[in-house]
Amino acid sequence: MAWQMLSGANNCEEKTRYLEFLETDSACEKMILRDIARTYPEHDMFKKKMGQESLFNVMKAYSVLDREVGYCQGTAFIVGLLLMMMPEEEAFSVLVMMMGQYGMRDMFKPSMTELGLCIYQLDTLIESHLPDLHMHLQSQAIHTNLFASRWFLTLFTSSVSVSLSSRIMDCFLCEGREVIFRLSLTLLSEAKYELLQKDIEGVTKYFQHEMPARFEADQDKIFMNAFNLNINEKMMKKIEKVNFLIKSISNGILNILFLFL
Repeated sequence: MAWQMLSGANNCEEKTRYLEFLETDSACEKMILRDIARTYPEHDMFKKKMGQESLFNVMKAYSVLDREVGYCQGTAFIVGLLLMMMPEEEAFSVLVMMMGQYGMRDMFKPSMTELGLCIYQLDTLIESHLPDLHMHLQSQAIHTNLFASRWFLTLFTSSVSVSLSSRIMDCFLCEGREVIFRLSLTLLSEAKYELLQKDIEGVTKYFQHEMPARFEADQDKIFMNAFNLNINEKMMKKIEKVNFLIKSISNGILNILFLFL
């Protein structure tokens, strides 16, 4: 109920068309069916046909509503979490509001430019707050998107437990995307000295196996440290402008080069 109220799902106009969307063919149906078995495979709800059908229905309905985005694998984990807490139509409504009002839709567009911006912003924050770690990751050719892309695309739901995912969703629906930056930077800070000793293989294994357990064990500390970080909207907008300027200059240089080819 809280998620529906926080997201404004009660005012979602598309909710009334949910059955209409289910009765409409979607070009994404095969892709959705292919990924259902990979979504919360250990959770009792999605081991059963009824749970899998609900997951399919919500994702299909959204792919019909928003044909530009269609279906992206990351949404399955978010939808799955919503379905654990509410019926299909309500889950669909919250998803629609998250995509629109919370800017998630831009993350899933085919160009994924918004995801690229988020990765650039996080990379800039790492360089500012954790310069030694940033330098080490660069020396090992470890790009931030290696571990952080799925955090932004799935809001950590594909990386941590359901109970912890629910707590992150609470924060996301209250505060927006800034929460993901705060948690990401805090998790990196907590593991800094370990990560400084690891190469690309070690870093990958850490975020796949060790980080979730560590996050689970120190939840209160990590959330407290995350919300004590000096990160604000003005700072993020400034980084966004720098990213836009860099892209504009790069595109300008490329255009000049093409003139001489």
